[in-house]
Amino acid sequence: MPSDYEKQYQELSEKYHYDKYYDLYDAVVFNTTEPGMPGFMDHSEAQRALLVVLMLDMEIRNGGIAQYFWNTGPDYARLTPQSLRTAGFGDVADLYERFVSENGITPEEIGSYRERFPDDGDWAAFCALHPFDSFDDAYMEIWHKTDFNQRLIDYAAQHPEVYYKQ
Repeated sequence: MPSDYEKQYQELSEKYHYDKYYDLYDAVVFNTTEPGMPGFMDHSEAQRALLVVLMLDMEIRNGGIAQYFWNTGPDYARLTPQSLRTAGFGDVADLYERFVSENGITPEEIGSYRERFPDDGDWAAFCALHPFDSFDDAYMEIWHKTDFNQRLIDYAAQHPEVYYKQ
């Protein structure tokens, strides 16, 4: 007999399409060269876009937009709006562009974060730079209202090459 935790996970898995999402995540993230690295442009447009969107989604749901900026850096930041639009997430692209514009966040600034905040104890100071939580809240509202995972899965279904290393 499954535990309450197992039942709850199964319900959430069915609701948010976890199995298909993680299959897609693994296929794209582990088979696509990162932005700024040789070979990135050799991947299809869909594969490049999905890599950026999946990394954005994973980082936001794990630690927020601040973590996305910290962990991915300026190469991802430059590609984020267009990647979101390419994959059918214009609503998130608009939110992202509005947030970085209103807060004067540039790829160059994102590239300087690790130099400006070199110690782990500086995380709170880093997070105080901008109202990152306001972006995260708006993102998660979109995520829940629009079945974000299914949207990703649907886009990938139109581009089967994203599941294979190129």
